[in-house]
Amino acid sequence: NGQPKELQDEELVNYQPVHTLPDEERFESVQKLELKCRSCHVTSSFSGVFHCTSTPLNTLQLTSGLSCTNPTCPSPNLWGYPSPTELQSRISNRLCLSIRKSLQQYYSQTTVCDDVTCGLRTRQCSVLGSLCLERGCHGRLVPEYSERELHTQICYWESLFDEEHAVRQLTLGKNIAKSPEILGELTELTRKFGTTDGLCKQYLSREDRVLLGDLKGEVRRYKERSGYNWVEKGLWSDLFGSVSGTSVKGAKDTKRVKTEKGLGAILAAC
Repeated sequence: NGQPKELQDEELVNYQPVHTLPDEERFESVQKLELKCRSCHVTSSFSGVFHCTSTPLNTLQLTSGLSCTNPTCPSPNLWGYPSPTELQSRISNRLCLSIRKSLQQYYSQTTVCDDVTCGLRTRQCSVLGSLCLERGCHGRLVPEYSERELHTQICYWESLFDEEHAVRQLTLGKNIAKSPEILGELTELTRKFGTTDGLCKQYLSREDRVLLGDLKGEVRRYKERSGYNWVEKGLWSDLFGSVSGTSVKGAKDTKRVKTEKGLGAILAAC
């Protein structure tokens, strides 16, 4: 289900924050962004800024993610599209449809019973809170698609077009981390180009980077509209009022709190 799993005591010892996990683990269950190459007509997952593979000789092959991943494609550059603008329009359209589908799924407010022997799926609200509506069932109704899953999905889309994130992830992949030769090659690339900007210039054209920046901004606008994982700037002033004399909300009669009275006076007035 969509509810976060409760951590056991032994799991808390080696707990690792989600944002530090490799993308292969963090975005394991998200809906992948897929594109159909206009040249070879093969549908493949969009790998992001870079497409990184290891050759049979255990060397690193790093290419632009704006190229078709099919090794037999006759014209892999820009996924077979004649210009970056046309490819951007195609990806933007796919993103828009995928984001709308995820938002529709979340706002449908469908819940499912967490008891596997029940399997109830409904949009009805229970007057008993989260208790299952099925007679005789002692399970609880949980969101079929939670806000956490939606947030992770949006973070995945944003990561596909984030250059700095892509460079950091180069050394975190499972297959790459197991190969000292490839890790050494990545270290050499980082030393040679020094910064994210230098590495991206080596494998991406100026037009490619503009395209990626535009698409990242498009996803970022959706992410910034989400209230998940954010604390609004005015939260504390709404709860306690402003120390500089702003009205305190929650009192039966709106009062003005002087600065010299401090937080204790604010709490007393609420």
